Amino acid sequence: MRRLYFLLFIILFALGLSYFLPVVTRVEVSHNQHFSDDEIMQLANIKVGTPFLWIGSSWVHRLAENPWIATASIVKQWPNTVLISVVERQGFMTNGQDVYAIDGTLLPSANTDSQSLVRFEGWGHSRLSELLSLINLLNHQQLEPKVVSYSPAGFTIQFANSRLFTPSIEALRMHWSSFLSQSGSRVYVYPWGVSAVNE
Repeated sequence: MRRLYFLLFIILFALGLSYFLPVVTRVEVSHNQHFSDDEIMQLANIKVGTPFLWIGSSWVHRLAENPWIATASIVKQWPNTVLISVVERQGFMTNGQDVYAIDGTLLPSANTDSQSLVRFEGWGHSRLSELLSLINLLNHQQLEPKVVSYSPAGFTIQFANSRLFTPSIEALRMHWSSFLSQSGSRVYVYPWGVSAVNE
């Protein structure tokens, strides 16, 4: 029994000692743009003086809970250095009030005035997930929409010099080659085909 108590004492002593030695004396943050180094450290709850051995996977989860953080990794380098690497989400589209990332995540406190954001508006049942898929499809084909609107009838996409209407992303995919072959200021995709109007 004495051995058990002694072993328990050693374990508790080691745990207590690990809270004070070793400690973090250096933190390096990389790939952050939206957040400063200090803000990333605060989100991760890691700072100079944090018990080195106590840092684990839960620290990564703290970072990943923030909507701006897409992925995060924390690497410990013995005996006192912690490397924090993050991939931040970027603003992708806005309705003038809210900004969304390319995966549909709402980004709080994002700048809605950025010229790189696709503008969107809509009414009726939300079609946000379809809208994101549609814009991604267009971007992959080097087509850059400026303004997109949706309604129960479909989507209207405004490009620099033309406008496209499609009832759904499926209809556009089905008639993709016909859409690309049309030239006009207004292009309409229908379930049965594509037509173009010049103005």
